[in-house]
Amino acid sequence: RRIIPYLEITGSDLITGEETPYKQTDTLELARFYESAGADEIMIFERGELSDRNDKMLQLLDKLAGEIFLPLTLAGGIDSISKIKQFLRAGASKVCINTAALKSPEFLQDAADKIGPENISLFFYFRQNTEGFKVYSKIAKTPYPTMLEWAKFAEDYVTEIIVQKVTE
Repeated sequence: RRIIPYLEITGSDLITGEETPYKQTDTLELARFYESAGADEIMIFERGELSDRNDKMLQLLDKLAGEIFLPLTLAGGIDSISKIKQFLRAGASKVCINTAALKSPEFLQDAADKIGPENISLFFYFRQNTEGFKVYSKIAKTPYPTMLEWAKFAEDYVTEIIVQKVTE
């Protein structure tokens, strides 16, 4: 088994609920805690404003990579090969893609070809409906292919697939 804490942040503040960011503790402090508790990796999802997300992710990555010795996976707004390369150069072990892959499955293929599937994870939400288990983006607003179809397509382009069930 592997233990991978999932930290959802906006800027450097941890998010503990859907509506309002709540600064529970410093992200670096929590990452240190997880490292000392035996975590195998840390996944960070930045869901701040798109306009400054890239800079904030790079600043946080620089801080974390300099202080902890765990693989770091970054997610949130990763929609280009250049962003993937930038995050990997800055110390991320891999990136996790969601919406960009659903909008353009070719992006997933292109990223795997140019970066390598070992550096890419895929994340998606799913919910059961009358057609089976459907894949969603943006917290279940738009249905996409069935879960098994999407996972089967993606398996050659990513190192892991992470799914989360969305409740009604």
